[in-house]
Amino acid sequence: MERNSVTFEPSGSPPLTQKPRTARELALALALKACLLTALYLLFFGPAHRPPTSPAATAAALIGPGVHEDQR
Repeated sequence: MERNSVTFEPSGSPPLTQKPRTARELALALALKACLLTALYLLFFGPAHRPPTSPAATAAALIGPGVHEDQR
């Protein structure tokens, strides 16, 4: 009885020469994503968009405007 040898050749996988290109594209995509997330943070949540607060304003917001240290 003769055995036929069957070789497996994946049809959808890229050749080995494209691996560095894929890694480079992945690194580029991650770097671009990090840059865009940083830009969004600075545009919408950065220090320029935070109102200045003082300890007195924070106490007034939490406790109420009627309580002062000199009134105790």
